[in-house]
Amino acid sequence: MIKQCLYMLSQENARLRRFSPYLLYGIVLGLVAFPVSAAVYTTTGTITVLRAVSDQANGNAPSVREVMGIQISPIPAAGCIWLWLQPTSKNTMATLLAAKSTGATVSVVYESTATPPWGDPNACGLLSIDFL
Repeated sequence: MIKQCLYMLSQENARLRRFSPYLLYGIVLGLVAFPVSAAVYTTTGTITVLRAVSDQANGNAPSVREVMGIQISPIPAAGCIWLWLQPTSKNTMATLLAAKSTGATVSVVYESTATPPWGDPNACGLLSIDFL
């Protein structure tokens, strides 16, 4: 299969004829040897702010509606001022409400590369929450 791909590349473009095997092998080696991983962190604290964007909020794009965001104290690492989750995460939302209302200490796992629908680089994706 790889040989067929190399042959097709070399036939289509004369310039790539010399470099196509090395280019393809380099790409395959890069994908296998250096997998892309997300920056996942864990922090412990209490929820200080809990924000839910209403479906009726004026001017909000559909992708932002019903998204929930939290702030936790102390502020997490990686520049994450807000932690956010999608509206389909109903169980996680219920857990967040319980944690906020009781003032419980929680442990949260979040991903700093999960950009929210509105594109804020200071908001990170909430992956899980545990009561401690």
